[in-house]
Amino acid sequence: MTNYSALWLGCAKVEITPAKPMVMGGYGIRLDSSKGTHDPLFARAIYLYDGKKSSLIVVCDLVAVGDDLTDILRNELLKKLGIEKSNIMITATHTHAGPAAVRNLLDPDYTSLLIAMVCKAGANAMANKQQVSLKLLSAGVEGVSQNRRDPDGPIQESLDLIVAADLKGNAVSTIMSFSCHPTIMEYDNLHYSADFPGVAISLIEKNFGGIGVFIQGMCGDINPTWNAHTWENVELNGNIVGSAALSAAYKSLALGSDRFAVNLSWGVDTPQKEIEGSVIEVDGIAVESQYINLIRQRPENVDEDADEIATLESRIAQDSSLANRKVHQPRLSFLKAKRYGWTNPNPRYQAGSDNLEIQGIRLSKDLVFLGLPGEYLVEVGNEIRSKSPFKHTIIIGYANGYFDYFPLEKDFKEHGYEVGRSIYGEGSTEKVMKVALNLLESLSKK
Repeated sequence: MTNYSALWLGCAKVEITPAKPMVMGGYGIRLDSSKGTHDPLFARAIYLYDGKKSSLIVVCDLVAVGDDLTDILRNELLKKLGIEKSNIMITATHTHAGPAAVRNLLDPDYTSLLIAMVCKAGANAMANKQQVSLKLLSAGVEGVSQNRRDPDGPIQESLDLIVAADLKGNAVSTIMSFSCHPTIMEYDNLHYSADFPGVAISLIEKNFGGIGVFIQGMCGDINPTWNAHTWENVELNGNIVGSAALSAAYKSLALGSDRFAVNLSWGVDTPQKEIEGSVIEVDGIAVESQYINLIRQRPENVDEDADEIATLESRIAQDSSLANRKVHQPRLSFLKAKRYGWTNPNPRYQAGSDNLEIQGIRLSKDLVFLGLPGEYLVEVGNEIRSKSPFKHTIIIGYANGYFDYFPLEKDFKEHGYEVGRSIYGEGSTEKVMKVALNLLESLSKK
């Protein structure tokens, strides 16, 4: 017989918008500094406690949080809050309208600001903790995303929503998980913004209550659809995603309760079909990390593709038809992305290897959070979830570091941007997936 545990959860958000102009992240060709703020950036902290063990998940409205900065943040959170570093997950929504300095600690002033604000968010979340119930529902989301590698390829057409409510049924936190690049605003935008996830979360907070958190999933090949790169489209897509989550949030209030309607023909109350979803019975927090060392596949000559790039660009310039672009553009995108990455001054683009952390936070036999450090294609998430021993596996991308793109082995034959930005080469993603599934299997037995 399972012994269920009480769960205390606290949630808080603190603004992390830079106080000064900074070079923005997300687009390599955008070199100008920011010129203002369209909407604020936040760090949102979820504190979890089962009476014995605590864990903390921090989600920042940033393009990524590098492993070097992740380590600094974990050290400060341990020092100030007493939470073990191994029990802390740091991740990002992947907005392309935030500062660029985060990944490489290029701006000490902003690093200091981020450290202070993340610690404040964590402290506030811990102070706000209260006993909660958890309910998980899914909601359909259509028309806001596309597979950028293949128009007929897979996308995520649903989101998962976890509602944490206090003992009176009031929302403490709503945690939304969805996979789509926050890139409605393009490289010419110079204003800070959380993009569509910020709009979606605001809609939940204003109408349902509690602190909202957007968890970015496996969006490596998933782009948003839009009519134009405008703030109006940010609002549109954000409200579509947010309204789907809001509907699920309201449905959660009836989840697990007996509902009836009077049948006027029979004169009796008749039971109604139960709402699809799960009441999560927490049986104790378990956190585990496993590591994988991957060798960087740095080319011997980073300029070796210059002639082929010029040839492909010439062919497209001579014939810009869609049919011709389909023949040459994937290879061109691959080569240009490869050249950009390996000529980047980032120390990661040098010969060597990296130790990647795969982290899991288990709340029950049915629910686990899985953190992967980088950009993974949507098929990776589908494959892991299909083989996971948990009923609900919430996969968190960009967790505990950023190690660029992780395409599947089959994708290398199709070229494209994501393959060009892969540091570790063919077969690396499958190795990460194997470690992730081993981790999930281990956590399922705890």
